[in-house]
Amino acid sequence: LVNHLSKRQDIEIVFSHENVRLETAGGILNAIHHVGNKPIYVISSDVVWEDTGVPALEKLAQNWSDDLVALLCLQRVAKSYGYDGQGDFNMDSSGNLSWREENKPADFVFTGLQILNPQVFQKPEVKGMGTNFALNKIYRAFLPQIKGVENDGMWYHIGTPEALYNMPKI
Repeated sequence: LVNHLSKRQDIEIVFSHENVRLETAGGILNAIHHVGNKPIYVISSDVVWEDTGVPALEKLAQNWSDDLVALLCLQRVAKSYGYDGQGDFNMDSSGNLSWREENKPADFVFTGLQILNPQVFQKPEVKGMGTNFALNKIYRAFLPQIKGVENDGMWYHIGTPEALYNMPKI
């Protein structure tokens, strides 16, 4: 991957090496000295999306506000591919989120696309979480400061080789 991406001349790519496998928040902490305090896109590696309407990353940028901890791109569960869970969140028309209630389905699943304010890692509540943890802990601690936007296109969860193989051609 490093060899392939190192050949790109049109954008700057900075690699942050992990000596041990880190969860998403741990990976960000490992690389945060490269990004500074400006909001960053964080994209999970096991998803693919198809843009229709407003492109997903553009929609996130258009809806970003500096008072947010994170802005999550969400997909209606009914419009997702390769996802067999009960969803993660419900969302109102203003983008306010609530967690799925136990034993009840939610309307939306988190796509793995987001804008994150790296300044959240300076907050005492986050510093106490350690150096290797999932972003889910931040979402739980700061949900009132996290909003969502709905993806207009299709979203594909490809977390296994089988899912990747069976994914429709796009």
